[in-house]
Amino acid sequence: MKRILTTVIGTALALSGCSSGADDDTTDPAPSTSSETTARAVDATTSAKELQDAVPTVTKVVTITEDNDPNNLLGRPHGYESAAVLYDKAGTCDAPSSDCGAVIETFADESAAKARGEYIQGLLRESPVLGSEWDYVKGTSLLRVSGTLKPSANEAYAKAFGGEEVTAPQ
Repeated sequence: MKRILTTVIGTALALSGCSSGADDDTTDPAPSTSSETTARAVDATTSAKELQDAVPTVTKVVTITEDNDPNNLLGRPHGYESAAVLYDKAGTCDAPSSDCGAVIETFADESAAKARGEYIQGLLRESPVLGSEWDYVKGTSLLRVSGTLKPSANEAYAKAFGGEEVTAPQ
């Protein structure tokens, strides 16, 4: 029972869409110097804007910051380096989260992105009450598509993003 409770609480915290920060409509990341651009191969907001251009149901992109990060993982050890929320016409959310439609998270390396996707898929497999989502890894980026969207919407995101679908480890 203790293990189940710990898993449910940990899952709720990790996947929480609640945020104490206000909805931030800022879509542009902070300006970067050329050395920052080379050090950071992929920026989540840039990737999200590319998806916005390719998926017609995306209405806006919101950059995740320290103030609106629903998972409190931005810039922390084992966390993502950047993240952005894609608001979809069919998404339902009160604050920036994958429930809005989709989220792109970028990590230091591909193995960290894949590990995050596997972790989320494992939690959702063990606790279906928490909902569902589709996850895809491409390089250092993880695309998380809300399970509240229709499978056809997921297909549009997956096709535009590319990458490999992430499943729970066996």
